[in-house]
Amino acid sequence: MVASGPPASALLLRRRPKLLSGLSCVPALVNTAEIRGSNPPLDQKYSLKTFLGVSGFSTLHTAVRHSDGNYVCVKRPLPPGNTFSGRLVETELNILRSIDHPNIVKAFEIVVDGTNMSLVIEQIPGCSLHQAVITAPMCQLDEIVAQPLCFKLFQGVAHLHSKRICHQDINPDNVRVSDDHEDLKLTDFEAASRFDVPKNLLQQSLCDAPQKLPEQTWAEASDVWGAGVCLHVMLSGKKPCINSKAASFSELNLPENVWCSVSSSCIEILELSLETECNQKPAASELLQLQWMDVNTIR
Repeated sequence: MVASGPPASALLLRRRPKLLSGLSCVPALVNTAEIRGSNPPLDQKYSLKTFLGVSGFSTLHTAVRHSDGNYVCVKRPLPPGNTFSGRLVETELNILRSIDHPNIVKAFEIVVDGTNMSLVIEQIPGCSLHQAVITAPMCQLDEIVAQPLCFKLFQGVAHLHSKRICHQDINPDNVRVSDDHEDLKLTDFEAASRFDVPKNLLQQSLCDAPQKLPEQTWAEASDVWGAGVCLHVMLSGKKPCINSKAASFSELNLPENVWCSVSSSCIEILELSLETECNQKPAASELLQLQWMDVNTIR
C-alpha cells in the first residue's frame, strides 16, 4: 500500500503533551522469577510452526499447544534477550488479560523461551486489514463491507477507553480481519497504556466519573484518529494525505472518485474521526451513536 505523507498519527504526535506526574502506564504484574521457576520452557508446551513476520519489537510465530493440539500465536522478543522488548511483552499480557471483548485479541500466558519471556496469544484466522484491502478488487472495500468492520473496530476502541486503556498504535497492520470480512480483532498492544488518575485529583463524590488528564485525552484521540485512518484505507486503499497546516478534514487530500460514491453518513464518521484538533474530536463511544454505525443503515 502506498502511504502519502507522514505516519497516520504524526499530526497528533507533534501536539502530544509531556507526561504528567502521577499519570502512568499499567505496572508490570508478572513475576518473572516465578514464571521461570514454575513454568516449563516454551518447547515443552508449544511447537513453533510458521514464522509470520515482525510486529514492533517482536517476531510472530504460529505454534501448536501440546496439551490440546490447538493453534496459537507466539510473540518472541526481538532481538533475543532484549530486556526492553521483554518488558513490553509483560505489559501487553497485563493489559490484555484485563480485557474480554470479541473485537480484541486474547492473551493466554507468558512462557520461558531460553533467555526470553514469550507471549502466547490467540491465533486469529485471516489477515491484516492492510492485506485485506490490497488484495481486494481495485484495492478498496465497498462501503457495505467497510461499515460493519468499522463498527466492530470502534466498539473495541470504546471498550478499551471505558477501561482507561489506550492502544496508541491503531493502524491497518494492527487490525486482523477474517477471510470473509465478517470478523475483526484489534491486535498488537505493545504500545498500549492504562491511565491512572492520582488520588488527589479524583472527584470527592463516588457518583462522579473519574477525571481525565490531558495525556489520556490525547491518547484516546489518537486511537480514534487511527480507527478513522483504517476506515479511510478501507474505502480508498490509501492513508489520508496529512498536511501539517490542515485545520480540518476538508483540507485533507481526498480522492474524488471514491468519495462521490460514499454515503454522507459515512463521510460524517470520517470527518469527525479524522478531525485534526484533539480537543474537538468525539469519543469512540459518541461516534458509535451516529447513523452510519447502525449496521442496518446500508444492509
